[in-house]
Amino acid sequence: MNHPSASPLFVRELSELPDHPPRPAPGRVDLWIDSLDQDPVPLLPFLTPEENERAAAFHFEKDRRKYQVGRGLLRRVLGR
Repeated sequence: MNHPSASPLFVRELSELPDHPPRPAPGRVDLWIDSLDQDPVPLLPFLTPEENERAAAFHFEKDRRKYQVGRGLLRRVLGR
């Protein structure tokens, strides 16, 4: 049986993401989680023109916001 600290999956809240996170250890997956129910405005600068265009095509505002937040958070994580 593996020791809990040797688990290949590492789950943390996105709010804990440091500016310069270390690379995951070999064989480990870092999973960062956050809610899509938040203000997308701070994340809009991370979106590409194509993502902004796609967001504008959503019929419902709640779906547009979740898409913008999801893409913005993804880019923020990958950029760090």
